[in-house]
Amino acid sequence: MDHSSNSGVAQFITVLNFQSVTLVLPAIQHSLGFSAENLQWVVSANALAFGGGLLVAGRLADIFGHRRIFVCGLLLSTISASGCGLATSQFMLVFARILQGMATALMIPAALALIIDLSPQGTLRYRALGAWGFLVRLGRGRNVAR
Repeated sequence: MDHSSNSGVAQFITVLNFQSVTLVLPAIQHSLGFSAENLQWVVSANALAFGGGLLVAGRLADIFGHRRIFVCGLLLSTISASGCGLATSQFMLVFARILQGMATALMIPAALALIIDLSPQGTLRYRALGAWGFLVRLGRGRNVAR
């Protein structure tokens, strides 16, 4: 598997991670005792951390290296996913979801930059970017053929 496909798989996983939590919200609410109002933080904490960290993470990738920041994002993603699975309180779960959003913010701009860095200009780069975009769409779980 080359670096562009690794970046694509990471993109797919992060989008799937963000979308799939909505399927288990009722179970999360029941097991951790979330109120209906506070349950939204399970989704929103991730989105806010991602959106808030995206520009900073892109700049960090430019300064410290795309591959290094991408790997840091993968490690943080693994740690935060484990934290979500092991959460025993509302606070632990929301905190782990914030870490997941930060991990995604680190990975996405670095992954895109890696694809551009490692793909020669022209048709191969366009195919790699197209595959990356396809995996985003696939991770959302919608009809890809639309």
